[in-house]
Amino acid sequence: MIISFSVKNYKSICERATLNWEANLKDCTFATNIAKEFVADEENEIGCLTTLGIWGANASGKSNMIQAIADFHTLIINSNHYDIGDQISEYKPFRLSEENKTSPIEFEIEFILKKVRYQYSIEFQQDRILKEMLYKYGKRGKTYLFKRENPTDANVAVKRNQALLRGRISIVSCLKNQLFLSCAANSSAGIGCIVDIYQYFNERGIFDSAKLKHEIERYYDNPFYFHRLEAFITSIDIGVTKVEMQEDKISSKKIPVFYHSNSSELFKLNEESEGTQCVYKLIPFYLQILEKGYWYFIDEIESHLHPAVVALLIRLFHDPEVNKKGAQLLFTTHALSLLDNETMRRDQICFTQKNSAGKTELYALDEFKVRKEVDFFRWYQDGRFDALPDLQYDE
Repeated sequence: MIISFSVKNYKSICERATLNWEANLKDCTFATNIAKEFVADEENEIGCLTTLGIWGANASGKSNMIQAIADFHTLIINSNHYDIGDQISEYKPFRLSEENKTSPIEFEIEFILKKVRYQYSIEFQQDRILKEMLYKYGKRGKTYLFKRENPTDANVAVKRNQALLRGRISIVSCLKNQLFLSCAANSSAGIGCIVDIYQYFNERGIFDSAKLKHEIERYYDNPFYFHRLEAFITSIDIGVTKVEMQEDKISSKKIPVFYHSNSSELFKLNEESEGTQCVYKLIPFYLQILEKGYWYFIDEIESHLHPAVVALLIRLFHDPEVNKKGAQLLFTTHALSLLDNETMRRDQICFTQKNSAGKTELYALDEFKVRKEVDFFRWYQDGRFDALPDLQYDE
């Protein structure tokens, strides 16, 4: 599970900003919103939030937080394919400052994998990786697995911890524009934990439903999964009382048909509302994420869906009987109804706003030290948390 993600000098995020999934276990509010992970080397239990939401005005930088994680993910998975002289396409610095235009971007992530806590960080410019470090935590703090600094055009120097990195780690090399993690995982060196970490990012990180297209199709073909889909659709008050797969008379293919109220009239998917079509296509995707324990990052989660349906999706992540493998959801939204102190903990709510220099500021609601019974929705509307659009109608 992800513990935290930090970014600096990426698009509008000039100063270091951190999304924190680590929960305060002393706060028992909505304890089911937390998935607990035992870290063996530290003999410690860490609580990770299963959902995290970001609210803020348009163009305040909400989307950039998700895009930063997406670009970090892409760089990890694909950087081993870069050739000599290729530019790093994920280099998108803050451009409203002359100094920052050429300064490094910094990404850092902490996560738990197979009961071990890791910290992985990189710094890079347009043409090179400047720093790359992978640490694991233990009782005495953190120990490096490898460290790399490459500020010049000289050979890439990577300091490897031979005692912890088993396998033929010494044979792995990389170009100045490639990540050592990516190259090592795709080499023949056979370094178990490096391969595990690479596969963790490759398999767990979901930014687009297309990645799960083939897995999702079984929800329509398998009666067990289709029943779960039907149960969700008929429970959200969109007028649908039953869903069946029937053979289309023209194409002879199986297609979904929908019943409404007590009528025997059948409706095809393309005859349903845009919202119903969206729900039918999206729900198998979310159920797959929950079943596999993936982490999913989505911008404007309420697009095409009523906030009440979105609230129900969020509750699925909070339900340990449904979310048995610790799936995590990060979303941005304008839906104020989701600012609900009956569903969300204070540490699950984040805000973004831009200052006068055009820099995104990210902060969490629990930084305000508000009581948990406070009406988050009302306080946000009253401007007590900032992050509201500055609307000047008279001008």
